[in-house]
Amino acid sequence: MRRVLIFVGFVVACDLAALRQQEVPPVRVAKISLPNPAYIGMPIWMEVESPTGYKIHYPSSTTPNDFWCNEVDVKQDGRLLQPHIGLPAAGRNGPACGWPAAVLTADSKLPIHLQYPLTEPGIYMVRFTRREYGRSAHLEIAEQSDWVPLQVRAAPSGLAEKWLTSELVMLHDTPNLRVAEVLPSLLASRDPRVLRVMIDTSYDADTLVAQIRREQPWAL
Repeated sequence: MRRVLIFVGFVVACDLAALRQQEVPPVRVAKISLPNPAYIGMPIWMEVESPTGYKIHYPSSTTPNDFWCNEVDVKQDGRLLQPHIGLPAAGRNGPACGWPAAVLTADSKLPIHLQYPLTEPGIYMVRFTRREYGRSAHLEIAEQSDWVPLQVRAAPSGLAEKWLTSELVMLHDTPNLRVAEVLPSLLASRDPRVLRVMIDTSYDADTLVAQIRREQPWAL
């Protein structure tokens, strides 16, 4: 009789374990695209294609290197690098993955150079993960990409200057994109002209632009 009870208990435990596995949805596979090659001192934007059609909205807050529930992992020679992640000064509001109100956002793109200022040439491995609230009170993985190689090189002569000149023009010609694309791109450079821009925007008439500049230190 005791053996029968043990056997029944074992079967029930196996059934419960199988049921739990069925309840956990599989992690969806996202696809990411990276510049090929990327250049030191220039922006590196990662584009994400979600299997669900979900759109990432950047920025997530008034801190440019805060991606919130969107995570980027980077490896060099098999070693995970430590990201530089800022936290919003005023807490979070709005959608779960949030973005500041009344901002034209960069859809499904993330400026990974803000979390990983890659200054050495070589081949890095990059992975994207998006988390969302599930049945528990914790963020769970909703989708994740495979590891994708990113080749980083020194910029050819004149290329960085040509890019920087173009971005500085865009800063004035496309004011609606300043928060979402132009300023985050400029932060890849350490040129004194960019530092001057960052200081000036601290006094910008656009309150949101001014807040972002105060909360994001120059030295990433």
